[in-house]
Amino acid sequence: MHRGNHRACRTVLETEPATEWAQRSARRRGAIRMAADDGHHDHDSAETGPVSAHSDHPEEPGNAPGGAFPGGPPGAARYAQSDALPDAESGDVAEHLRLLLEHLPSAYSLHEMLWDEHGHPRDYRFLDINPAFEVMTGLAREQVLGRTLLEVLPGIERKWVDIYGQVVSTGQSVSFEHRDELLGRHWDVRAWRAGPNMFAVVFSDATRCRAMEDELRRSSAMQRAMIRNIPFDFWARDTSGRVVMQSDISVALWGDLTASPDSERDVPEATRAGWAGINTRVLAGETVRHEHEAQLPDGTWRVFSSMVTPIRPIREDTADGLLGILGINIDITEQRAAEQALRSSEERFRSLIENALNLPVQGYDRERRVFFWNAASERLYGFTRQEAMGRRLEELIIPADMADAVLRDVAHWVETGIAPRAGELRLHHKDGSPVAVYSSHVALQ
Repeated sequence: MHRGNHRACRTVLETEPATEWAQRSARRRGAIRMAADDGHHDHDSAETGPVSAHSDHPEEPGNAPGGAFPGGPPGAARYAQSDALPDAESGDVAEHLRLLLEHLPSAYSLHEMLWDEHGHPRDYRFLDINPAFEVMTGLAREQVLGRTLLEVLPGIERKWVDIYGQVVSTGQSVSFEHRDELLGRHWDVRAWRAGPNMFAVVFSDATRCRAMEDELRRSSAMQRAMIRNIPFDFWARDTSGRVVMQSDISVALWGDLTASPDSERDVPEATRAGWAGINTRVLAGETVRHEHEAQLPDGTWRVFSSMVTPIRPIREDTADGLLGILGINIDITEQRAAEQALRSSEERFRSLIENALNLPVQGYDRERRVFFWNAASERLYGFTRQEAMGRRLEELIIPADMADAVLRDVAHWVETGIAPRAGELRLHHKDGSPVAVYSSHVALQ
């Protein structure tokens, strides 16, 4: 920024992204235009003499491509002003702008565009930079001011001259992101025409932001993949009831319900009505667990074990209320069918064993307590089922002189899985009389 003596003229850069206060000041005080002759920028003095009028368009007089602003010594910035105001007020504006650029966290640079004899941009000269520019680029002020881009960075790409030449020629500002492969940095760049034959650039280091965005994208992609591959029907709805997320199995069962608001029209009405009732309860804050049978869009019926629960903010101070609801449906149709078949088989087996007239069968757990005692056992030993259930083997039918040996055999059986040998035994009846039996043993895992 130009700083003058006590007669310093008012300076306002004609920038599109200028601060509002600077724009308002410019409108109140009149347009103030700044240009440069040979591109050198004097930070300690100002040319206050009259200058020729000029245009912002390169093709108009006073702004020819490659031409220096006429009249005035090298190294001095030239200004044209209208509606002059007292010097004190103009000095305040200049000081505000100087402080703004010095403390701006983004890098700022002001340049003069240089043209070849055909009116094409060939290079540009550094007129001013701020401290952030020095920090971000590693280029000191004394290294660049008054020098051209190709003098400072001989190996730099030609595209920068072309991009900024277009800005000066058309007056159209540009914004873009640049990946600096050499430094491994991302820059957010904004450039605009700052006056006749001049342009300004502001750029900021977006490397950290881009790294965070990349990490967020990776994390989001991981989460989406995890949700898609959950091995059951998983879904989520927002507070309006719209499905926003489904696993692949959910899509296979119900179709893609996230496609449109009416995407559930193919789901049978009775199924949708069941969903609506559960969702209403969950949106009120309840978690619902239940088993139910539902009809699929293809007309088949399946049994599901389901849980639907509210989605609450991770931290209570980040949002009000619920964010939505999510549900898990586990298809247990085959499991229920298998369980029913097992129950039927067990009932048939139990009926067969219990009603076997001449085959006494007892069941004992690991602690030798009775859990099964059929009718034939009642007749053989005299204990009813009610009397026998829960009592230990040695309390019922084992004679006292056999008790220790039986306990050792059962303990060895439980430990090794090797059942005692089948053979003839002399046990006793409820009334104390002896009972001769042939006993065999089977372990149930």
